[in-house]
Amino acid sequence: MCGGVQSCKRWKEWRLWSKKWMEGVFFIKVPIGGCKEGLTKDYYEDSFYYEYDEEEPPSFQARPQTFTVEVGQSVIIPCDVDNLGSNKLIIKKFAAHGGKERLLAVGDEKVTRDRRITIERARLVISHARPRDAGTFLCFFDIDPPVQLKHTLDVQFAPSIRSLAPPEQHVPKGSTVTLECRAQGNPEPVIRWSRQEGPLPSGLRSEQAVVRTGEGDHVELVCLVHGRPEPEVTWTRDGHQLPDTDMDTKLYLPDGRTDDFMDHLSQIHVAHRHTLTIRNVTEKDFGAYMCIAENRHGQKDAIIQMTGLPKRPVITSSPIGGESNSYTLTWETESFYPITEFLIKYRKPHMGGWPANRSIVIAGSWETVSLKVRPVQVREGARHAMTHTLKRLEVATDYLTVVRVRNKYGWSAESEHFSFSTKKGEPGDVNWKDWWMIVNKAMAVLQSTSSSTGGHEAASVSLVLLVVAMFSLIMM
Repeated sequence: MCGGVQSCKRWKEWRLWSKKWMEGVFFIKVPIGGCKEGLTKDYYEDSFYYEYDEEEPPSFQARPQTFTVEVGQSVIIPCDVDNLGSNKLIIKKFAAHGGKERLLAVGDEKVTRDRRITIERARLVISHARPRDAGTFLCFFDIDPPVQLKHTLDVQFAPSIRSLAPPEQHVPKGSTVTLECRAQGNPEPVIRWSRQEGPLPSGLRSEQAVVRTGEGDHVELVCLVHGRPEPEVTWTRDGHQLPDTDMDTKLYLPDGRTDDFMDHLSQIHVAHRHTLTIRNVTEKDFGAYMCIAENRHGQKDAIIQMTGLPKRPVITSSPIGGESNSYTLTWETESFYPITEFLIKYRKPHMGGWPANRSIVIAGSWETVSLKVRPVQVREGARHAMTHTLKRLEVATDYLTVVRVRNKYGWSAESEHFSFSTKKGEPGDVNWKDWWMIVNKAMAVLQSTSSSTGGHEAASVSLVLLVVAMFSLIMM
């Protein structure tokens, strides 16, 4: 220790004091164990040296960010720095989808030739952003250890689409064709396919498979034809081709109008709609008409039945009857001629099994009602509403029924099966028919189980069935 002096410092690890001089730091060396106070002036002068002070490394003020802009907008990429000192800020860009890196700026000097990019202090400004501007921007200092900051730029733009297939392709029907396109956009666009003229056509079809008409009426039979090259269309009736004199294949106008019509039969073609027109219909015009379309790729046909028969009846009455022993059935049909007769068939549904499975129907056992009716003048629209009351039905019973009608040209097809029931009992009434059915079932179970399971088990089964029967009667 030195008298009156604080403890000395070892030179190897500590500075005693410093003095700025010639951009360096002046140090006085003190031997280990020695004291500053005992040093002579000569020792000071002979023992100093110079050492440059270490600079504090630069640091970025901002954190990594992602910037999203639309095409045409401007964006600022911040690289603000603390403790810049004599270091040079370097800014590079890495493309979003790979590619070479680009040097944009070193210090305050812009390196890129892109006029849209400017350097404002430590910030990179991009004006009128383009899709190719998207990518990663790296702000860094070339020191050890490295100091860097990364920003990401996302440039959004409307989708654009480019077809990779020829704009027009000619292929035979039934072959395979590939349509391909490529879309670009940000966010990534979703590609959906549609057909300009609507759903893809099936080739040939008729507007109506059955056309009902009457004598003296005006009828149009229509076929919708799709094909390329444009198919030639011909018509037949009951297998016999209609003569050319009955059709005018020249009657084609974009708006579907013509000033030249034949007296009875003519054909006009509007776009893909081929129409056979029959005026002043007679009974001999009824039959099966066939529309035939043909080109070099093949032939298709569609059949249209023109008839005077009534349309299949549709039953319109309520399925729940209001009478105990009768039911009033109503239905509608269409016919250009008066209805002269109707036929009703009805029966109970099959009850095979307990409980009843009402989805099973046994053929036969139909009750039939056939009545002739007074012809009624056909009203506009050829719609007929008819009714009939079925009598001597059982109480609270379900039935199935079908209906047919007839005019001067014959019988219609049967209606769909229709289920109805007579009036059910009021709450508290006993339906003895159902009760006896359940009791008989219980007795049958009792007889079948008494020999194999013993009297007690059989009695238990019968008791359960009887309880169920009584409970069902109470709940009715």
